[in-house]
Amino acid sequence: MVDPTGTFFVYAGQYQPDAASMLRDLEPPAYVSVVGKPRTYETDDGTVNVSVRPESITVVDEDTRDRWVVETAERTLERVEGFDPETNEYAGMAREEYDLPVDTYKREAAEALAELEGEAPEPEA
Repeated sequence: MVDPTGTFFVYAGQYQPDAASMLRDLEPPAYVSVVGKPRTYETDDGTVNVSVRPESITVVDEDTRDRWVVETAERTLERVEGFDPETNEYAGMAREEYDLPVDTYKREAAEALAELEGEAPEPEA
């Protein structure tokens, strides 16, 4: 499955029969809501992939998906606005755990919004 932030591998087995049935019957491309347990793993070449073991999968319309993307991007921008590891305890904890510049989150949120507007993302400097 793909969203504005990347590709997610979704797999369901015998213990998720409803989700497995939905994946089997789904006609791509389709907009879906997936609720499940995430997992990350690193490939031999160092790439980090995200997979989700779905508990439920629901087909949604394009307008619903677009509203979710906008809401997520706006909330992300709000959270990183006050990201100062010197004054914000949680910002410091996030920096230690994830070691990513805050600008990465701002850029990803802006790219997601630009994609909805049909604009090409700005090239990285």
